[in-house]
Amino acid sequence: MQLPSNNIAKLFIGAVLVVSGIITFSIIDKKSSENNPEQIVDLSSGISVKRNLQSDTTDTDLDGLLDWQEDLWGSDPKNPDSDSDGTNDGAEVDAGRSPVVPAPNDSLEEIRKEENKLDQNIYEHYVPGTITDSLSKNLFNNYIKFKQEGTYNVKTQAEIVEAIAQDVNSITKEDDVYSKKDITVVASTNESLKNYGDNFALIQNKYTNQIAEINIPDETLYIETLSQSYKNFGKELSKLLVPTSVSDTHIKIINNLNVVGQSLVEISTSETDPVKGLFAIKNYENAATEQQNLYITLAEYFKRNGIIFSNETPSNLWNILIQ
Repeated sequence: MQLPSNNIAKLFIGAVLVVSGIITFSIIDKKSSENNPEQIVDLSSGISVKRNLQSDTTDTDLDGLLDWQEDLWGSDPKNPDSDSDGTNDGAEVDAGRSPVVPAPNDSLEEIRKEENKLDQNIYEHYVPGTITDSLSKNLFNNYIKFKQEGTYNVKTQAEIVEAIAQDVNSITKEDDVYSKKDITVVASTNESLKNYGDNFALIQNKYTNQIAEINIPDETLYIETLSQSYKNFGKELSKLLVPTSVSDTHIKIINNLNVVGQSLVEISTSETDPVKGLFAIKNYENAATEQQNLYITLAEYFKRNGIIFSNETPSNLWNILIQ
């Protein structure tokens, strides 16, 4: 099965952002919980971190930056010149320079400009109301809620992650399109199994060739065409006469084809909804892996029941799978 890769890089940027946000929350909370929190320090970013009163005036390396300020800057509280550019950390901050970026490229103004450019590139295609937007708001709102209540700890952090995971699973789970009522089931005989295997292989061969021949320069149209081919593949298989003994396997196969088709469309939306795209990749991979196993299951069943297929026809598919 083919998987488009043009947008995958952006998907991983979105995933890194989500993971980075969770890690940042965890680090900030871990640092505040290591001490006995008695004072709240308001950061310019709007986040409040509890600190110990006794550590507020400590400057271990005597560089002009207090230890808790070093935590915020990411500099070394035990090294007066964290970036080894010849200027103490405190003096650099006073001069509007970064204490962790060596001179001469350490202007905070220039660094922030570059960060803003990156943010604009990442969020260029941001669309409100997406799964990513909804989960991000839920994550942030829960974080702020627990922080304001003074109950943000390892337990509540786990509750937030669990709630987000449940939301994602419920939103991104692909429902089955086909059930037994959508196919025609017949008695399992050697003849019906042979006919089923032959007709299945003919349809498989038809769509394998059709998908391989798709050559459309426009990426959006290419994905839509590819997606529809997989869905049509499943739809055509649903019209076969299916022996009772393989009906459950057959239903799983045609539902997987529908999942693959739908996932391809959702993967292509990764620029505007990276979380949805990321889970679409997971759904795609799961369906593709299961599909391979289901095909082998059918091939082994045919062999156990003495169903013989010609090596000169598309039905040779079943012979190849168990060689």
